[in-house]
Amino acid sequence: MKNLIAYLLENPIVLTGSLAAMLAIWGVISQRQISRRKSTFDYIGKLTNDPDWISAADEFAKCVENGTLESLANSGMLTSPEARKIQLLLNNYENVSIGIQYGIIDFKIIKDNWRSNIKYHWTKGNAFIVKMREKTKTPTLFCEFEKLHHWINDNKKPSFLIRIRYLLF
Repeated sequence: MKNLIAYLLENPIVLTGSLAAMLAIWGVISQRQISRRKSTFDYIGKLTNDPDWISAADEFAKCVENGTLESLANSGMLTSPEARKIQLLLNNYENVSIGIQYGIIDFKIIKDNWRSNIKYHWTKGNAFIVKMREKTKTPTLFCEFEKLHHWINDNKKPSFLIRIRYLLF
């Protein structure tokens, strides 16, 4: 390390180039963070004013209150308007999870704004999700929402390697 510092001090052009490269990298990273935060707030703002989303959240709460949520996952009910609303609500969390993994949506903002919603919808909707997985024979149904819930519940953000994988491939 001492040799590197001595080398940089003896070669001002290399030192200047190194500092310029670090500044450029910092600028790119900073701009990505700002962009991710802006897109997250835009998404939250759009969603909270979307009549379909509001209707889906109301339907979910109504089904939880009536105890009818799990029964909507029955084969004959999967295409009902009520079940479609529940699926819309849960698919939103799938989209958020995927956005976090791709670095499009900011995890910390989602966690700070939606922690209680995510926990509530996962806890109350879990029986519906399990039953839908069984009925459709799709064990990965809503798996991204499940990941999001675990990140929030365990207070762990997605690993850097998950995000890098999506950036590179």
